[in-house]
Amino acid sequence: SQFTQWVEAVIFVFSLDDELSFSVLSGYYAKMAQYRKYISDIPVVLVAITGENDDHIISVYFFFI
Repeated sequence: SQFTQWVEAVIFVFSLDDELSFSVLSGYYAKMAQYRKYISDIPVVLVAITGENDDHIISVYFFFI
């Protein structure tokens, strides 16, 4: 909880192949919002990754919110 007071930005990484990974991130963001008065003051970057294990291909998508 204390880190939310001094954090300058947050990068969340989740897998497009695993819906649970995004749900976990949503929970982390909600927790941060509880402890930080103005959560909109923190730049948040969402990084979505998807990969094919057989081909070792990984795609990365960046979203800024």
